[in-house]
Amino acid sequence: MEEIKNLLAPVVSKIKDTIILNLNGCNNNGLFWGKTGATIFLFEFENAFLNDKIFDIANENIKYVISHFDKKNVSYVSGSSGIVSALNFLNSSDFIAASFSQEIYNKVDAMIFKQNTIVDLSINLCGITSYVLERYKYFKSDTSLAQLLRIERIICHVDAVDTFLNSSALPFSVIRDIFELNAKIDVLLLEVQNISNSAFLLNRIGKTTIYPTGTIRCQSLIISRIRKLLDIFNESIVKSSYFNAEHSSAFIFIITELYNALILVSGINESDLLNLSSSIVLLENEGFNKNDDNHWILNYKLITIQNLNNILAKCYNNSLHNVLLRHIQSFVAKEMNSLYNHEIPSNLGEKISIGIMGYAGIGLTLLQCMSSEPNWNSLTLKH
Repeated sequence: MEEIKNLLAPVVSKIKDTIILNLNGCNNNGLFWGKTGATIFLFEFENAFLNDKIFDIANENIKYVISHFDKKNVSYVSGSSGIVSALNFLNSSDFIAASFSQEIYNKVDAMIFKQNTIVDLSINLCGITSYVLERYKYFKSDTSLAQLLRIERIICHVDAVDTFLNSSALPFSVIRDIFELNAKIDVLLLEVQNISNSAFLLNRIGKTTIYPTGTIRCQSLIISRIRKLLDIFNESIVKSSYFNAEHSSAFIFIITELYNALILVSGINESDLLNLSSSIVLLENEGFNKNDDNHWILNYKLITIQNLNNILAKCYNNSLHNVLLRHIQSFVAKEMNSLYNHEIPSNLGEKISIGIMGYAGIGLTLLQCMSSEPNWNSLTLKH
């Protein structure tokens, strides 16, 4: 752990400087791309390094977000449901006092209720359902129309998962071809992200009394599907000639994403940990040291680190710890090279996000690797 801390501390500090430098120039107040996500990182940084000056900056920034709150934009990624979810997180983590009146919550709820209840498995609508679920739990004994509408929204999302698993998911024959032909990787990535988002919500809904038959049925279906995907993956990866350096980052992301999802709905065993570790090592040999400039590859490598960290938090394994350390070292040495060497634009503007899908997310992930304390990634549907 000390090795990881020593490696990451200067990088995290530089990310802090970058975010502070660009706060005023950022026109987005949202969670994923803007000031709300940046503020979460600053509070977590202050908690890790006990810096009062950073706390003051974070506190002033969250006051700004609240004072410029747009209740008409209900988006989880960039609007009110994501901001309120972040404020709830900051409040429950004792970073801030309760910041919103009940009236503002009610207005956000009303905007969500006006939307069509048909949902898909995109991260934005999964995020909104996650917000609705938190509101349901807050009013657990309530029998008002608003609470019934919350329940309807949650049931609709379980049904959307059911539909995906029974009729919309890719046929296994197509998935096998994707693995073996290295074709249509983007289609497979979307499939895996839908599975991951579904597992997160099923995990949380399963802890309530809402729609137990539908939730249990979907949990059983998703466990079966993940297991089948992992079987196909493990069969294919042994024939390593199928894989090439160009897609190694994507395949490592896919396998860690699937195991992380499996933990949420059932748990994993020692055999799973062994398969995960050996599969990643094989893929690393194919393309781990390849220099990648694509932004999507950087994102997938970052999420891979999140996934490995989450898995290790649930079931520690020394081999996987060494895998995580290699990925962190590679990430810092290559993708973060310009940041570490102070080659940062004076103003990020719209080019690079400072939210949890940008620099704040990188910083939060690295902070989480330094300590098991931060649990921010529940906001990204990752935990």
